[in-house]
Amino acid sequence: MNIEREKKYRFIPGDILNDLELRFREKVKRGIKNRAFRQIGIIQWYLENGEGREIRIRLEIHKEKQAFRHVWTYAIKHDLDDPDCREEFEETIDFENLSDETYSPEVFPMLNTLYGGIEALHHFPSVVKKRTILLDNEETEAVFDEFIHPGSIPSIIEVELKNNALPESTFSRILDECGIKGALKEVTSLSEYKNKNMAKASEAKSGNPIHTQILELQNRLKGPVIVAVLQGMSLKSNIQRLIQNKEKNLESKLDFPFSEYVKYPYGKEETPDSPTIGEICDLESNAPLEYDKVKGLSAELDSLYAIQNRGYAIDEVRFFVFPGKNGKFENEAEKCPTLYPYLEKLTKRVFPQVKVSMYSLSYASDQSESVYDSFEETWQALETLENESDGREIILDTTGGQKIIGIIAALYFQFIKKPFYYVQAESSVLYEFPPSPINWDVLQIDESHAFYKQIEGRNISYRDYLKIPQPLRNLFNLVSSKYNESEPMISLLPIKGILAKYEESRKMPFGYGEELLNYIDDTEKRQWIRNKIFTGWALQWIGDQIPETVEHSQRHSKRLMEFTVNLINTIGEDSFLRGIPKSQTENFYFVLAVAMNVHDLGHTNNVWRFEDGKELHLDGLPNIVRDLHNELTVQMIEEKTTEKRFRLLEGIEKHDPTGELRRAIVLVSRYHRGHLPIDPPEIG
Repeated sequence: MNIEREKKYRFIPGDILNDLELRFREKVKRGIKNRAFRQIGIIQWYLENGEGREIRIRLEIHKEKQAFRHVWTYAIKHDLDDPDCREEFEETIDFENLSDETYSPEVFPMLNTLYGGIEALHHFPSVVKKRTILLDNEETEAVFDEFIHPGSIPSIIEVELKNNALPESTFSRILDECGIKGALKEVTSLSEYKNKNMAKASEAKSGNPIHTQILELQNRLKGPVIVAVLQGMSLKSNIQRLIQNKEKNLESKLDFPFSEYVKYPYGKEETPDSPTIGEICDLESNAPLEYDKVKGLSAELDSLYAIQNRGYAIDEVRFFVFPGKNGKFENEAEKCPTLYPYLEKLTKRVFPQVKVSMYSLSYASDQSESVYDSFEETWQALETLENESDGREIILDTTGGQKIIGIIAALYFQFIKKPFYYVQAESSVLYEFPPSPINWDVLQIDESHAFYKQIEGRNISYRDYLKIPQPLRNLFNLVSSKYNESEPMISLLPIKGILAKYEESRKMPFGYGEELLNYIDDTEKRQWIRNKIFTGWALQWIGDQIPETVEHSQRHSKRLMEFTVNLINTIGEDSFLRGIPKSQTENFYFVLAVAMNVHDLGHTNNVWRFEDGKELHLDGLPNIVRDLHNELTVQMIEEKTTEKRFRLLEGIEKHDPTGELRRAIVLVSRYHRGHLPIDPPEIG
């Protein structure tokens, strides 16, 4: 049993956030973005919740770069006379090795039940929260807990002293370091701020299945997202329907924004505070609007609310807007439909913290040929949005707007391996279409490669159409509506784009372990490694000198990089980086990724160079190459001769002005052999 010594604090309540709390929350956002702080999702179930004692099971969800890691623990806690202290026993649950000899009789039956399915926990009181770890070292820990679906307690700050010898003033010092000392009130001794009591209060309201809670928590851990929305006409048609229901004998044409009918209230069930059409269409108003008061008014607002309700933190909404059937916008100067400013204003009022912008597409439903222009235009627009995202995930909502553009956009998201979403009309259910493990049919393109290269654009003549194989003909499935068109056969798909993707994939058909490079924040460093893999290191393996020994090609480097990513996803990045100073994390990943690709290239070097300049050719000595390949790699990196044949690290100087990274890569390459430890052997 350990002694848990901690204090709880809450922000001093008020009508508006105090200045210190605002600055703290901004600090948390920045800290999460630059990885100074970590966030985890937590669900705690209380199996026993008596006076002075509790038994709980906790699920911690850790977001790694490429995956979510789930860690289960159980704990038994006893209150002590000191309200700041509790006696605690906590242990990680290993569901694959459950034994009544390992776990207490009180807990083992439940754990055994959970092995078959976690649904058994649904009936126990629980608390769900997102935790930001502000400080965590051997002696102290400070966390910021934000409760999901909270009651009257939205958040709590907890400070724990792991070293019981630390003075009481340490609590105050840590709060001071976090910049929030004057914004908090201590609530340690108040029973309503204990997690177990909050769980009791929320038990009756907890209708979500456990798996839904887990998915929602994972979405919350993804951080800010951008939602790409296809703008439709539901806002206009729903208000129009409301007016027609009120004005039974209506004969005049209804023109948006319906200025003659501003008095009518909107609402599924009208109440005295239901907003009127005039209030809804007021472009000057910045007054916040509760979603419940405009529910069903706009498909776009309904989708955004459903996405937010799924746990996503919407940071920006990008509306893709369309011209009329004739290809002209009502506001041609701004390339903007009349409806958009009203939808933009409503979005800002319902979601006040969200940035809203638009992107004008040229698709016109009366012009059939505009669809193939839209294919390339839509994909380029989404690619631009992705390039501007600054690391934020992009979510596509295909509920509204032109359906054919929704299909085009959905195809793009499938190929970049991202999900897209749809909300059925008259329903609040959000359907997520996950990314499929699909890509271009590289084999089919390979077989018709020469024909693909002959095609200059989206149009071809009938004469050329007859020359190409049937799989390629199938792409030219539209006919131009222009009379006497010399190239009447049209492809919806962007042929040049397909060919470019093909050329890229053929350079490295089985991948190169690219997910590991995502741990390097510096874009230029990532790109330098990628370019070296594609244009140098991978090609060095062509003509391997010693096929008699174990296979050490580019696939070996790829497997190492993939194994490392899987290891991080299993044990967590914190454990993986244990012993690496935070200031050196970027350099560590850089050196690791480079070394994984170059450390074995000595297998391709058939010349040993002595310090006096003499050379020994190793063509017929594969065992010598195998035994000395690490030193042969170092000779390739250092290249002390004037001819510079290999240039393995050419260009690294831009990222390594001091030469320290190059030296580290040399050391890793030299000492990666198991029988060559870097540390000196212990004596005695």
